[in-house]
Amino acid sequence: MPATLLKSITCILIFSVTCGLLTGQNLVPNYSFDTISACPFIYGFPGPTLAPPWVAPTDGTPDYFNVCATNPQFGVPANYVGYQYPLAGDGYFGMISYGSGTNLREYLTAPLFQPLVADTWYEVSFYINLANPHCGINKFGAYFSYIQPYLNNFHPLNFDPQVEANQGFLNDTVGWELVIGCFQAQGGEQYITLGNFYTDAETQVESGCGTGIAYLLIENVTVVETTEPEIIPLDLGGSASACISYLIDPGISGYTFLWEDGSTGPTLEVDASGTYSLTITDGCDYGIDSIEVTILSTLDPIDIGPPQIILCDGDSYTITLDPALSDYEWQDGTNGPDYIITAAGIYSVTLNDGCSEVSDVIEVMALAPPAPFDLGDNQNLCQGDELNILFDPLLGDFIWQDNSTTSTYTISTGGTYSLTISNMCGMETDEIIITSLDIPDVSLGLDNQIMCAWEIIELELDPSLGDILWPDGSNGPIFQITQPGIYIAYISNECGTGSDQVNVTFVEVPVIELGPDTILCTGDTLLLSSPGNTGVFQWQDNSQNDTFFVTSPGLYALSITNFCGSETDPILVDYMPGIIAPDLGPDLSLCPGEQITLFANTPFANYLWQDLSSADSFLVTTAGTYTLQVSNSCGQEADTIVISVHDNSPQVILPDLISLCQGDSVTLDAQIRKRELSLE
Repeated sequence: MPATLLKSITCILIFSVTCGLLTGQNLVPNYSFDTISACPFIYGFPGPTLAPPWVAPTDGTPDYFNVCATNPQFGVPANYVGYQYPLAGDGYFGMISYGSGTNLREYLTAPLFQPLVADTWYEVSFYINLANPHCGINKFGAYFSYIQPYLNNFHPLNFDPQVEANQGFLNDTVGWELVIGCFQAQGGEQYITLGNFYTDAETQVESGCGTGIAYLLIENVTVVETTEPEIIPLDLGGSASACISYLIDPGISGYTFLWEDGSTGPTLEVDASGTYSLTITDGCDYGIDSIEVTILSTLDPIDIGPPQIILCDGDSYTITLDPALSDYEWQDGTNGPDYIITAAGIYSVTLNDGCSEVSDVIEVMALAPPAPFDLGDNQNLCQGDELNILFDPLLGDFIWQDNSTTSTYTISTGGTYSLTISNMCGMETDEIIITSLDIPDVSLGLDNQIMCAWEIIELELDPSLGDILWPDGSNGPIFQITQPGIYIAYISNECGTGSDQVNVTFVEVPVIELGPDTILCTGDTLLLSSPGNTGVFQWQDNSQNDTFFVTSPGLYALSITNFCGSETDPILVDYMPGIIAPDLGPDLSLCPGEQITLFANTPFANYLWQDLSSADSFLVTTAGTYTLQVSNSCGQEADTIVISVHDNSPQVILPDLISLCQGDSVTLDAQIRKRELSLE
């Protein structure tokens, strides 16, 4: 068989078979799990490592059982999952393969002795035993990969196994079931992984199982090179028929049988019509065929139409039955699967296939299409009024625009109303437009409106609402307002009069006057404000109060924005330092002819000397009292100095009378007085 038609074949045998011609040795190391590193003594871990090189590729840990176990839970044949002898050797593995909605899975993985060769066929086999009292499942297979799979949880590995057990439920708790299959390698696969690779939702569980867990024992894993599978001749026949049931018997033995319903017997008895297929396998060789079976005793009820049929004038009704069936007989004695009806009457047909008889009857009636009708002229409807429309219910089927189906209809609101009267032979439709004329709802917009002095407010009303009346007596749809005041508009129709009013207020553009630039004395403050304005205030620091308290020099500005515009005014505020008191120094004397200059030494001030001069210095040439007054806008200070003029000639001073005793002496020291002046 060409490789393009067969990539993977799976089969099951309860006895030893070969799959084609074996051409190599088993590539699975420690295939029967008898080479161990230690005897099992605990659940799961380190179970897989006890039979190297087998390991667990997920967090799930299969259990290892061996005759050498000192813990009876892991002995052979008796252990904690049941009682089972090995197929060969001393041990076997067990693993959870279904978790009853938890997707709990365990797997075994081992490296092959050598990688698989591309396009080469391999036979894969292993044995399964269901531990008591667990559940039989229909999924378990072998997956070959280039690298060792890994999953750090207990969930299913998301791979498609090349070999899968397709023999129905793996539910043998007594003997070992052989799963065997063939596949063509891609090349380079060097790991084999065993387990259930499907989720719980994708896995079928044997009914009546109470534990909800599938725990399978594994033995004797083999992978050997083989020849390409061959097709086994299989012929079920093209078709067959029977009255009650039919036994499909391929007439062969020595193969594994798998019918499309999952059964595995050599024959299949069916009691329903359909196509049935069978797959047989002998190791890896296989054969497939199908047969179409017709069960005559299960004739479907014959149907030539509803019990009553309405036939319009000039129309016909054609009945077409299955031409594959025979022995039709109509009420007029004619035969055949087709029948055309053109007139009213009772019509029937009977079918007898030799096993059963079915029949059907219909009544055909003639019907004329509905006559044209009129809903009336379009009209207005005031609030509280109603329009009632009535028709004869025998005219046909009624459907209004709102899908109601009554022959009477009450209209209480405006809108477009339509009615269709129909029967099997045709339909007629009409519509009417009802305009609701409630008292007009007049809306001029906001009750209070603001306008700037240069603006014009334009009010507009919909003339379709009725007759318009403005305050000045005009009746057009548009009215212009140029002055403040209260304006009322009216709209009237046949149902009443509605009105609305608007109060219009003028608003001026803000006018700000913070005053001229100013100089303050140290410690002074200034409160800035702009009374009489409304709107959004914003100062230079983005504050929004209506006043600002100035305590330091700087440029201050206020912006005010209202409905009609925005205005800004700045003011520069500077601070004058306090006045410094003048210091003319201590009183002093001058020699004749001397002169001295007095300095104010007070910056940023006005000067006033005793002679009313205003220079920042004063030249003194004569004795006298000199006064300086300094001042600015923040205060004034003053100082006074007295200057005298003296003669500076030397004077010799000796005592007028000195008395001495005999022998005494005195030294006379002339004292010369002289005034020395030092002026700065």
